[in-house]
This record gives sequence, structure tokens and C-alpha cells, in this order.
Amino acid sequence: MRSGRHLKAARALAGMTQRQLAHAAGLHPNAVKYWEREEGRIGGHAVSRMREALAAVGVTTGEEYVDGRSLAVLRG
Repeated sequence: MRSGRHLKAARALAGMTQRQLAHAAGLHPNAVKYWEREEGRIGGHAVSRMREALAAVGVTTGEEYVDGRSLAVLRG
């Protein structure tokens, strides 16, 4: 996952609130709030659980490289 903004966009694409995503990922809502505020690359167990919860509703996240640049990609 590229950043907190990427996570927030994925959650919005899924039509989920922070609380709904947290519940689906088995996390406290403050975890979603925390990670959405992060500026740099995010990762870890909590982010993996949120990524899985988003995938369960048909939203996938990833990266693609175009002209040597890494771009965040959302698919829903």
C-alpha cells in the first residue's frame, strides 16, 4: 500500500466507513484512522488485514510502474 491516502481512497471505493473497515478487518477503528493519516509507505499486519477486508468486497490495491515511476492502483 502506497500511503494513508491510498488506503483512504480504497476504503471510499469500497463504500466503507472507517468503523466498517475496522470491523471487517478485526481491528479497532483508531487503527484505520492512524494508518489513513500516514504520509509514507504503509505496511504491517494491520494494513494486511485491511487490504484483505477490502479485497473481500472487491477492491484491490497495488502498484504499477510506468516510465520508471511507481503508481498506486485501485481496482473495484
